[in-house]
Amino acid sequence: RVAAAEQLAHPGDLVLDETTANRMAGALSAPEWHTAESTRFAIYHSQATHPSISPLLYSSSLLPSSFTPPLLTLEQLRPWLLPTIYERLINQHDRYLAELRPAVALFVKFGGIDYDQDPGAGEKLDAFIRWVQGVLARYEGALIQLTTGDKGSYLYAAFGAPIAHDDDLTRAVAVALDLRAAPQRFDFVTYVQMGIAQGRMRVGAYGSETRRTYGVLGDATNLAARLMSSATPGQILTVQAVADDLGQRYFLEELGLRTFKGKTEPQPVFNIVQAQMTPAPGFESELAPPLVGRVDELAQVEAIMAQVVETQRGHILRMQGEAGVGKSLLAATAVQRAPEQGLQPVIGACQSINRDTAWFPIRQMARTLLRLP
Repeated sequence: RVAAAEQLAHPGDLVLDETTANRMAGALSAPEWHTAESTRFAIYHSQATHPSISPLLYSSSLLPSSFTPPLLTLEQLRPWLLPTIYERLINQHDRYLAELRPAVALFVKFGGIDYDQDPGAGEKLDAFIRWVQGVLARYEGALIQLTTGDKGSYLYAAFGAPIAHDDDLTRAVAVALDLRAAPQRFDFVTYVQMGIAQGRMRVGAYGSETRRTYGVLGDATNLAARLMSSATPGQILTVQAVADDLGQRYFLEELGLRTFKGKTEPQPVFNIVQAQMTPAPGFESELAPPLVGRVDELAQVEAIMAQVVETQRGHILRMQGEAGVGKSLLAATAVQRAPEQGLQPVIGACQSINRDTAWFPIRQMARTLLRLP
């Protein structure tokens, strides 16, 4: 209902459902009534004065003197928290977990479960969400929110928080494609439609002193939700910035400009159709900075390449080091110089999103050797 009310609101408006509006009778001016999602909503335009309402405050006198708040054990609490958040709270005693960081938002709307008439609706929802959580776990994404309703349910998954990777966008797209191709046992889910956006998010706990949860919130969250609402069944919608970052790795269908609430300008929208099997990317982008301070290492690599040519026997060379020390640049320079030694470089990349694809690096190398697109 809140999502339906949000769609009716304009700047300065207050939107209440019918039950709440009736309780506010006399405190606000006469509303304008609208119906959405089979629910009546009262829309109050700019109020000249604020209502005077006496809130009902909590008082211990309302409870029996013998009442003792129940204490929950860690075993009872653990299933309700993301594993990473639970470990952080237990080990670091970090109360708020709040920070700003880049993240990717994936919203998924799905339908087909009749919560009112189907006695097995709960079991179906549980089975489907457990499968979704399994897919997310493979790519180290997090299920942040699940909302159910008779007009369709939706879930929100985040990538980059609480666990960050340098390819979180690619992981989010891989999950979306997997969710669109759900196993036959979930044929009761009649459709899925999705939206993906990325940006700087406020991640951490939010809520009151008595009730709070972990969230990943920002402009990208709102945009992903609105892309989901704009999608038709089977579509995975995104915007220009995401399309640019995805490059040639996915086939994207241009859908033109669309307007979204919260955006002053129409946004170019794209439908992510499928992944494209392409040869592994080259190292050209790694060769922009010059190689500095790796003379000995490069000489060792060139000596090994010369030995391979001379003996006609293969060799395995492993480059290992901390992040940022220049492994990729050293490898790129070696690949660039391989033809000078009479070798043809063929690249196969082991990517996090293709761990379940058999022989993926070998297939990439085969496409290069066979000159396939």
